[in-house]
Amino acid sequence: MFEKYPVMSRFLIFIIIPLFLILFAVYWHVAKGVVDSDTDVVVKGISHPVKIRRDNNGVVYIDTQTDTDAFFAIGYAHAQDRLWQLELQRRIAAGTMSEVFGKALLSKDTWMRTLDFYGAAESAYEAIDEDAKASLQAYADGINAWLNSNPVLPPEFLILGVTPAPWKPIDSLAWAKVFALNISANLDQEINNLITNKYLSPDQQAFLNKGYPENAPVSITELSPETEAALLSLGKVNKEMETDLGIGGQNAGSNAWVVSGKYTESGAAILANDPHLGLQMPSLWYVASLKGDRLNTSGMTLVGMPVVVFGRNESIAWGGTAMLADVQDLYFEQVNAKNSKQYLFNGEWLEFETRTEEISIKADFPAELMSPYQPVKIILRKSRHGPLVTDMNGVFDQPVSLRWTALNENDTTYQSFFQMNYAQDWTAFQKAASFLVTPALNMLYADSKNNIGYLAAGKIPVRANGEGQLPVPGWTDEFAWNGYIPDEVMPRTFNPKKGFIVSANNKIIGDEYPYFISKDWAEPARAQRIEELLEQQIEGEQAVDLAFIQSMHADTKDVSALALVPVLLSLEPENDKQKQVIALIRDWDGQMSEDSVAASIFYVWVKHLRMHLFDDQLDGFWNKITESDRLLDIGRGTSNSQLYKALTSNELDWCENVGTAVKENCKTMLQQSLKAALEELEELKGGSFSNWNWGNLHFTLYKHTPFSDFRFLDMVFGRQLENGGSSNTVNVANARWLEGEGYQQTFGATFRQIMQMGDGDIRHLYMNSTGQSGHVLSKHYSDMVKPFNRVEFFELYGDGNKNVETTTILNPTTN
Repeated sequence: MFEKYPVMSRFLIFIIIPLFLILFAVYWHVAKGVVDSDTDVVVKGISHPVKIRRDNNGVVYIDTQTDTDAFFAIGYAHAQDRLWQLELQRRIAAGTMSEVFGKALLSKDTWMRTLDFYGAAESAYEAIDEDAKASLQAYADGINAWLNSNPVLPPEFLILGVTPAPWKPIDSLAWAKVFALNISANLDQEINNLITNKYLSPDQQAFLNKGYPENAPVSITELSPETEAALLSLGKVNKEMETDLGIGGQNAGSNAWVVSGKYTESGAAILANDPHLGLQMPSLWYVASLKGDRLNTSGMTLVGMPVVVFGRNESIAWGGTAMLADVQDLYFEQVNAKNSKQYLFNGEWLEFETRTEEISIKADFPAELMSPYQPVKIILRKSRHGPLVTDMNGVFDQPVSLRWTALNENDTTYQSFFQMNYAQDWTAFQKAASFLVTPALNMLYADSKNNIGYLAAGKIPVRANGEGQLPVPGWTDEFAWNGYIPDEVMPRTFNPKKGFIVSANNKIIGDEYPYFISKDWAEPARAQRIEELLEQQIEGEQAVDLAFIQSMHADTKDVSALALVPVLLSLEPENDKQKQVIALIRDWDGQMSEDSVAASIFYVWVKHLRMHLFDDQLDGFWNKITESDRLLDIGRGTSNSQLYKALTSNELDWCENVGTAVKENCKTMLQQSLKAALEELEELKGGSFSNWNWGNLHFTLYKHTPFSDFRFLDMVFGRQLENGGSSNTVNVANARWLEGEGYQQTFGATFRQIMQMGDGDIRHLYMNSTGQSGHVLSKHYSDMVKPFNRVEFFELYGDGNKNVETTTILNPTTN
């Protein structure tokens, strides 16, 4: 062979074989960083031996003699399994991503520096008690003990040339602020309202602005071009935070429901919960069981924090959903024309708090061969309301500041979750919840004595005037926050007569409630469907058991879609293809299942219907591209109920011709949008209906940061699979159109858990959206992705003695 093919032989000997050996050596080295065997090590920072057992799903069971050692151990386990995630989260919170990823992340870093989460976290640390501080310190010590063992780092560190720094307690509290940012979208809504107020009629504003009252006062009608551009740019950065990092977005929410034992098969209360956030690889959550001297909790820890955020102890279970309360307000500040360091408040010139920060930027690829960038200096200011969010765009003459509960001094949110882990009854749980500042949450409760409850937790501002729907003047206290809704009058219920409680980001209390909470409630379809399923089971005199609760999590019926079906059926088909399509819609039951062709037709048709209905009137002006794009996004983001109203109501004529039922000119829109939908489906999947099932068009993406943005690496580090669901189904899923590819789901349930709180007979079922490990070479990196897609569950055992795969023993130092 060598004589016959000399060139090929040399290529094989000198190129292919050495390359293979190098790759094998790298793989072998990196694989040593995977936790997959029993270990027995000595560490500094614990007082007694600690046992960390991992089951065959990689779930961690921690057993030790003190609570402090348990918090140390969960930090050690997080570092073993999620070290890159910890590093990335800290960089997001601190605004240092540009150091690793380059100039593309500069605007995001500037935004995070503007919010100054670390400054807020330092104040929060001083507000919590000594036990809570000790838990954060122990957690940091656990992470650092793993780092000090000189482990083989995950491949992200090696590829990007990053060295992890020691973890500090303040890092955990700063990440908690980012988590709050995940489910706080009021700022974006105010920007939307501001833009629609400028370009649309009062009737159009009332229709699109989520219920902003008609003829309500508008305090600021003229903005400088620079201020308007800065606010729109801020909205763009927020959108990029959502698409690139999975942080925030209008769909962030959750499902949770709790059922009294009088309706359950076991006679014990059952609580179910599945938070909806941006999907990522690995999940934000980490399943764990922690036992110390007083601590005995199991459930979902948030990577970066030591406590169970949603889960149970031996007496109670708790879960939560985003309340969608309005806790962010924008204020225009009036700057002193003679001294730009001052701003006006109630006739007095006050000094801005000013600081200068420097952002380091990694050179372009290949960094070793390119000239480095000079660090960027930014000037950031803060008024009495909060940070000046327009400073990130250099607007100094008409700046806008942000008031947000997450930036309050003395934030005791961590204290709240810490105390929930120890609460043994409803009274103690309410006390723990009273410390919650942000994010505002709907908290659901069940206990071993068959009690169920709900309470609204978090600080909701009481405004002197208005409801925070638009930016307002900040130079007087006319629109000031006058404290918060008193804890004792926050909405709550305990053992309601109907025997169950449902929370799905829907409106939580009637208009008779004397305090304003929000206008940004989610469409009620998910809550309606959950209630419908429970009522059908109860009225049919069938017991609610764990299997039924599991099936509820898998439900893909979109009740908001069914309301639109009669409107679509009003169209007279023009050809045989349209007849077939309309027949499919007529027989459709609203299920957005993977195998449904009708679901695909409905979703694509309605998408194009929104575009035909709203785009012409919201297209803005050709020389105002940013505003036009924002207006188009608002129209295309309207809910199914808004779309139904636009097509059938005479209150506002989006179709430009008033008729009856479905307006005549709207039927033209229906025909045009159906033709566009069929063209899209045929171009994407061909002319055969057999290829049009929803799962063939709609796929879930679990994105890895940063390697999902690189060809070939995306296939190694990211995960993608077909899925059903919609934004209004219990099994929730968004659908973002990608040209030539289909509909990408980047948002959905990030874990599911079901807890049955029997007296001495607790059942705890769970499923994480990805795997326990963040190491790409671990068998637990993505082993839960497909079972999660199938809505399967695993059992979380209280003692941790079942299905043990590996055991790590941490021994204290003797000196």
